[in-house]
Amino acid sequence: MASRRRTSAARGKGEIGTIRLSAEQAGGNILIIVEDDGGGINRERVLAVARDKGIVAPDVNPSDEQIDQLIFAPGFSTASEVSDISGRGVGMDVVLSNIKKIGGSVHVRSRTGKGTRMTLRLPLTSAVLDVMLVKVGDSPYVVPLSSIVETIQCSRAAFERVPSGGKVLQVRGEYVQVIDLAERFALSTETEADNRFVVLCEAEGSHKVALIVDDIIGQQQVVIKSLEENFRTGRGHCRRHDPGRRQCRADRGRAGPQDHVDA
Repeated sequence: MASRRRTSAARGKGEIGTIRLSAEQAGGNILIIVEDDGGGINRERVLAVARDKGIVAPDVNPSDEQIDQLIFAPGFSTASEVSDISGRGVGMDVVLSNIKKIGGSVHVRSRTGKGTRMTLRLPLTSAVLDVMLVKVGDSPYVVPLSSIVETIQCSRAAFERVPSGGKVLQVRGEYVQVIDLAERFALSTETEADNRFVVLCEAEGSHKVALIVDDIIGQQQVVIKSLEENFRTGRGHCRRHDPGRRQCRADRGRAGPQDHVDA
């Protein structure tokens, strides 16, 4: 306790802090926000522990956001001593796992010397979901309507290339990462590039992502059914649904483009 007081004093923080808890509705989701006015996540310490435990390779330099997500790694803890409430490396990973099981997500935003803000996004219902049905190759996919910002035909979209070779979409002065779902899921497509569509979606936090699909079929309601106990981990989709015709279709969900989530 004394060491924590010295650390707080060194960061210009008092011994008493404030934790704020709030909730709001955003589309078909409930946002539960937990934030404090502490010193923020010690990213140098987190990264050092992650490398020491082999979670992050020595030659990898993750971004600040990626470092913040390391606190959810199984068995991860920066505590130097194990106690009844900390140091065992369990807790945060269990929280994230349970939230993902019901189709939710957790976004962490931390500012050094200012504090940390965690946003838990939970669906209002895990049974019925309003979606946009799209087609990529011969495969149908669905994207939650609550995450769609707009759709654009590729012939009218302002695409640009970045030095790394990736493609971005310019939308009202903002540059958004482009993900071609045919390339991502190794699907063949015969649709002409200009005849394809961009589905601009909200990803984690305030980030957006532009998904390239072959066609937009329409809107419908689907019933979400978890198959996580019977199927392996998938890349890019978070669950499956039954559209009423006894077919399984991939749900793009709200996961980030690089996330490995249950499918």
